[in-house]
Amino acid sequence: MRDWPVMSATDAVALLDVLAVAGVGFWVNGGWGTDALVGHETRPHRDIDLFIERRHVRLLRDALGTAGLAEVPGGRAANFVLSDDKGREVDVHLFELDAAGNGLYPMSDGRVWLCQAEGLVGSGAILGKPVRCFTAALQLQCYSGYDLDADDLHDIAVIREAFPGAMALPELFHEA
Repeated sequence: MRDWPVMSATDAVALLDVLAVAGVGFWVNGGWGTDALVGHETRPHRDIDLFIERRHVRLLRDALGTAGLAEVPGGRAANFVLSDDKGREVDVHLFELDAAGNGLYPMSDGRVWLCQAEGLVGSGAILGKPVRCFTAALQLQCYSGYDLDADDLHDIAVIREAFPGAMALPELFHEA
């Protein structure tokens, strides 16, 4: 049994609707990104992970602020968490798109992760609502470079079962 607040599918869609109305473009990633790819919820989620273009950060903060979410201390310039009074979280990752449509995400170690444009064309649905997300291959790539927990292993298994040919895109870094 989990002892943390749950970000339900209804909660996730409501927050994504707030962002859409505010004009914030986003890609759903992480657990909800996996579930969007397969079109149904496969496990409970505490948060929703979003990649957005850095140019939309003010819009995101304003929109989610009016929805009752505030920044949790301890974030960094390219990655921070917003939480509401129920403990539900939005994990925000900021990147910039280059001229070729690749996402450039600054890592905490100073390198810049290149999210290949071909991985940014994923689509899925949460409660039947279409959402843009990472492709299965880019989603798999995101599960590298850190110690995986049970939820990560679950998500990887779900992706591999639903997309048996999906192989993680090569992990690339851009020279800053």
